Amino acid sequence: MEPLTKAEFELMEAVWQTSIPITSNRIKENLANGKAWKATTILTLLGKLIDKNYIQAQKQGKFYEYTILISKEEYLRQETQGFLQKLYQGSLKNMLATLYREDSLTETEIAEMKDWFDQEVLK
Repeated sequence: MEPLTKAEFELMEAVWQTSIPITSNRIKENLANGKAWKATTILTLLGKLIDKNYIQAQKQGKFYEYTILISKEEYLRQETQGFLQKLYQGSLKNMLATLYREDSLTETEIAEMKDWFDQEVLK
């Protein structure tokens, strides 16, 4: 899976947050996050996302409707695995050790992770 650029990810966020299928006009409404997106920019990005197999388009009358091919959860899972593999040889433990050594984790975050691990993994 080819990674998304920042702009492509923002556009996919707008697609993921709505019901499918979605039109480019609805995507533009969902992107109203303080910056003005031009219709041509949206259409260019949609074309790139089609090429990367994140979405597909189907003509419905005068408009195209877009449907998701890769869920947000699947994208995040694959990106996370790639990140861990690239920087930590696939080891979550190595990443957490780095964060701990750098004082990047608060006591609250550590407690939350322990609670999550106890509930989700050791149940």
